[in-house]
This record gives sequence, structure tokens and C-alpha cells, in this order.
Amino acid sequence: MLVVASWVTSGSIAQANDVQTLTWPDGTRYVGSVRSNQMHGQGTIYWQDGTRYAGNFENHERQGAGMIILPD
Repeated sequence: MLVVASWVTSGSIAQANDVQTLTWPDGTRYVGSVRSNQMHGQGTIYWQDGTRYAGNFENHERQGAGMIILPD
């Protein structure tokens, strides 16, 4: 499956560890640190159903401890 995403950023994408937003076509979004155009560092993923995951990411994958927050 090919997933196309778009970057929305408030700063230069070239700066390491800027807080940036990655949005997928289904509305899922990631807000957090990015390195080499991948989720890397501290961040949060928000799904459309209200679920979110906050934690660390390494090379676009969840890494280590994190917290899943379910909607009410």
C-alpha cells in the first residue's frame, strides 16, 4: 500500500528536531520532532477516532516507552 503524506511546518524543514506536523490522507497526524523527513524524537500521533500515542520515535517507528490515550 502506498501512503502519501504532506508536511506542514512552521520552520525550516532542514533544521533538526523542529516541531513539525505530518498529516496522512485519512486525517491521522503526527506532531513532534523530525529527522531526515521521518518521525524521530519526542512526538504525538493523533488518530481520527480520538486515540493518541505520545512517546519517542526512531526512524519513523515507535521506540521505547510511550502512552496510548483512548477517547472517552
